[in-house]
Amino acid sequence: MEPARHASAVTLSGLLMGNPRMGGARMDAVIYYFTGTGNSLAVARELAARLNADLRSMKSAVDGTSLEIPRGATLGIVFPVYNHRIPYIVKRFADVLRGVESGYVFAVCTYG
Repeated sequence: MEPARHASAVTLSGLLMGNPRMGGARMDAVIYYFTGTGNSLAVARELAARLNADLRSMKSAVDGTSLEIPRGATLGIVFPVYNHRIPYIVKRFADVLRGVESGYVFAVCTYG
């Protein structure tokens, strides 16, 4: 199944307006994604390309050890909504995150 094209119609200005460090320069940014059908991956790829960010799978980060986010880094999380809830792997991912208080964090949820 091909990912829906409308899924990448994310308004980046809404995401970036709250981040005063966004000025076109390279930033320390990483986007973690979880995808079931490919829609969330398509959105994550588009965001990573536009933000010049690293792209990583949540599956590779959920192994029980804590995941430290560098001080002042930007963290994006992209995932689908399942039955009006977040997937269990996203909860596990959030449980191992450390250091997010000192950075800029945003989430993009896909549905449908």
